[in-house]
Amino acid sequence: MCAGLTYFVLKLLFKLDWTISLISAVLTTTILLVILKKQILEELTEYRKNNRLTVFCTLLISFSALHITNYELNLSTLLYFPILALPHLSSGFIFSLARLESGIIFSIGLHILNNALFAFPLLFVN
Repeated sequence: MCAGLTYFVLKLLFKLDWTISLISAVLTTTILLVILKKQILEELTEYRKNNRLTVFCTLLISFSALHITNYELNLSTLLYFPILALPHLSSGFIFSLARLESGIIFSIGLHILNNALFAFPLLFVN
């Protein structure tokens, strides 16, 4: 979750390139994991186990919010963001359920299939 939020802030607010944002997010998360003591990590793990629904909803909304970068940012985009985010929210929900029920590989495959379904016809258009 820390990596996703770091990526979102760097990409959206600071308008950095996606590769720089991704590398920075991974480094930030790694540094935090090294700095945090085992006790804090155990407390975070315990919180995640006790509050699965809250963590699930937070990550789902974060997934949808990250996709705002697919659109040009202006006032109308921000006003209509709840409508624009609805497809990402529903697909994130489906991918998350697939992850919980069948594992991460199945969820990633489903995400690839979803993206390919819409990208494949573009290969045949000028």
